[in-house]
Amino acid sequence: IALPDDTEEVTVYLGERADAQPALSLHPTVDQHTLPLARLHGPGARIGAGVRWRTAAYFAALGSGFMFVEIAFIQKFVLFLSHPLYAVAVVLFAFLLFAGIGSGVSKRLNETAAPKLRNPLAAVVLAIGLSAALGLALLPWLFEHAMGIPDVARIVISVALIAPLALFMGMPFPLGLARVEA
Repeated sequence: IALPDDTEEVTVYLGERADAQPALSLHPTVDQHTLPLARLHGPGARIGAGVRWRTAAYFAALGSGFMFVEIAFIQKFVLFLSHPLYAVAVVLFAFLLFAGIGSGVSKRLNETAAPKLRNPLAAVVLAIGLSAALGLALLPWLFEHAMGIPDVARIVISVALIAPLALFMGMPFPLGLARVEA
């Protein structure tokens, strides 16, 4: 496997020589979270590779899911905020800020609620689903009734709508890390 660090594309070769036929060619934006999976297979893989694959798949799914939700919200908010640049800035700001807060809250959740909850990660996933469903249910009403208000107010409303979902979406990563460390 050839894993160069300084190229535009990454080509994975099957075989011992670099002149072998390429098996797969990935663009950097696609493989940022999947490239570590290639390192789990081959000479470096030790006992417990199945656990490593599940762990890597968990974190890859988290990263992909987070990006897909952000992209969907950016697309939804382009019309509401009346400019693509506003939508990207507001959505990314809100997701990063509140996911970071959620990450900090998850440590406390893991310490205090973990003994009471059988699986705190399942509770967080349920909260993500409920807050996403509530947010998506409110969007059409919001778009219909709040289009005439000033830009600053629409930005504040957008951040407030994204905040609960982003807060819960910031929790699975540290909860997964805590589970891996245990």
